[in-house]
Amino acid sequence: MIEILIADDHPIVREGIKSILKTQSDILIKKEVDNGLDAIRSLKKERFDILLLDLSLPKKNGLEVLEEIKNYNFKIKTIILSIHNDKELIVRSFKLGAFGYLTKDAVSNELLQAIRYVYLGNRYVPLNIAQELTAYLEFEDYSHRKLSNREYEVLILIAKGKSLKEIANSFNLSEKTISTYRNRILKKLNLKNNADIIHYSIKNKLISI
Repeated sequence: MIEILIADDHPIVREGIKSILKTQSDILIKKEVDNGLDAIRSLKKERFDILLLDLSLPKKNGLEVLEEIKNYNFKIKTIILSIHNDKELIVRSFKLGAFGYLTKDAVSNELLQAIRYVYLGNRYVPLNIAQELTAYLEFEDYSHRKLSNREYEVLILIAKGKSLKEIANSFNLSEKTISTYRNRILKKLNLKNNADIIHYSIKNKLISI
């Protein structure tokens, strides 16, 4: 029996996942949580085979959860289920130990295939994402790969026009802390201001326009 932990903050999404999985005799939905902190707490208390993890979680986002899993050496295989098709986020997810990555528009058969494939110790990426990643990874000298995961997240939000206050609120951090991240981003990427951040992000296809 493949025991599943679902971590997603959208009840409708969780219900959709459960409707797909509950018909399978070899899969058990053992628990569901709606934030990253509870995901980590659950992993400390119980054993699961597969974690279905959203990246955009409150309290601790998906990348932070992956970091904690790596730090605590939890024996669990993680499949990212995200609305994001951001190549850099996909790369960072796998570097942090994810075993699979699916976008939330994946068909039910693909989710079941990914779960069974990952359960056996394999990595799973849909063909279309794998092809895009191959092209993306040809450019290993991209400066934004120097950024920490949090710095990269702040970069993207600034590029999308979010204010420091809005970003601080979304991460439950102080505006001063976000300003520090911004300064690190500018320094690491050799940029001067938010306009440069936006230009850099568009040029490197980190955001769509």
